[in-house]
Amino acid sequence: MLPRRTPRRTPQPLHDPIFFEPGVSADGFYPRRIANMAGPERRALAKLLHEAEKSQSHALLLLKDEHTLVERYFDEKVEPVELMSITKSIVSLAIGFLLAGKNIPSLDTPLSFWYPHWSQDGRSQITLRHILTHTSGLEDNQTALASEYEGDSLKCASESRLMEEPGSRFVYNNMATQLLAGVVEKASGKPLDSYVKEKLFDPLGISDWSWKKDRVGTPQAAYGLSLHGRDLTRIGLLMLKKGRWNNATLLPAEWIRQSTSPGTEITPFYGLLWWLRHENDERPSPTNQLRSRSGFYADGWLGQKLIIYPAWNLVALRLHKVTGEGKEEEQRQCSFPTFFERVEAFCKLTFEEQPNGKIR
Repeated sequence: MLPRRTPRRTPQPLHDPIFFEPGVSADGFYPRRIANMAGPERRALAKLLHEAEKSQSHALLLLKDEHTLVERYFDEKVEPVELMSITKSIVSLAIGFLLAGKNIPSLDTPLSFWYPHWSQDGRSQITLRHILTHTSGLEDNQTALASEYEGDSLKCASESRLMEEPGSRFVYNNMATQLLAGVVEKASGKPLDSYVKEKLFDPLGISDWSWKKDRVGTPQAAYGLSLHGRDLTRIGLLMLKKGRWNNATLLPAEWIRQSTSPGTEITPFYGLLWWLRHENDERPSPTNQLRSRSGFYADGWLGQKLIIYPAWNLVALRLHKVTGEGKEEEQRQCSFPTFFERVEAFCKLTFEEQPNGKIR
């Protein structure tokens, strides 16, 4: 039986935008600021809000200079949302904390350091960097991994076969990412979710969250984390501020730089479990690697997006709440493929011509 859908408001025709959700207080979040926008800027923002609602978004937030420009929800209930593969980018932060604490020697540490049985075959060549850049060369048996989440996901992932030379090709790999749950636990002595809570959620004041686990209690590293839109935006602000939080360094700026720069020569579009946003080109091929980068983002199925634009000092978020309907139909209707285009159109009109980047 499919879960009951949360009732949604009927999308309204394109009109002057409502920037903030009626009935949702600004208390506990960043102060609100309404930009003094002329016609084109206001119409661009109206189009963004309209398409967010039309694509069944749950949350839409824009923050500029640590002020809230937009905070809209389109459900009757505001609650944590399954982030899908945005979870991977949060796991990347856990690796950053471990490196900063010298719990991990380096990104070039072989995975056999934590999975000793790999040292006897070709998998001994696979490093932590390979896992973080989806260049491990391991098979990605989604059917086996999905069924093994009912049992022992780490056992399933650690039995993956080597299919090609590590570092030779980018292949998005959920099964390989699951190995990081074991790396974090072995390096820190704590399960992935507990470690992230201690190092990231608690300092940022994030308390209402959940993380899916397999039957033996291992958190999913490829997906499975649920957060409120506001809390995921806080993580975006941490990235924007290069790891600084409350006038202290929470995560080294060098890790933020590394994880949001090309992780290998063959992945100009990808960092360390973070996607790189290039001008007018969401995911460029290696032939476009000289195109300038405008930002970076975490991405998940059904159009989950957390985008950080350093040049504009802006964080943009869009979340969709899974309804349990047919996957293909939900993907088609709810993925909001023009989200980048709409956010960037608004930003270029509103901020780009200002030398100091301030709102007009």
